[in-house]
Amino acid sequence: AGLGLFTTAAICWYTFRKRRGSGSPESSDGKCVLVTGCDSGFGNLLTHRLLDAGYTVVAACYTKDGAATFNQLQSKKIF
Repeated sequence: AGLGLFTTAAICWYTFRKRRGSGSPESSDGKCVLVTGCDSGFGNLLTHRLLDAGYTVVAACYTKDGAATFNQLQSKKIF
């Protein structure tokens, strides 16, 4: 299970970085992304980057403390 999650995260990171650096970024309007493991590390960083880029994010956290961190953001684009 851990390898599958890591592989998925790596693919998301690669795709996000490639589109971001292409010079013609794709519009984030109306796009929603599910990110797992948002409590810390890569999932947390990816969630913040996607929010900054204007995406709507469904942030799946493993702990209540992790979820509380995102509840404090007061963003209408995070669930």
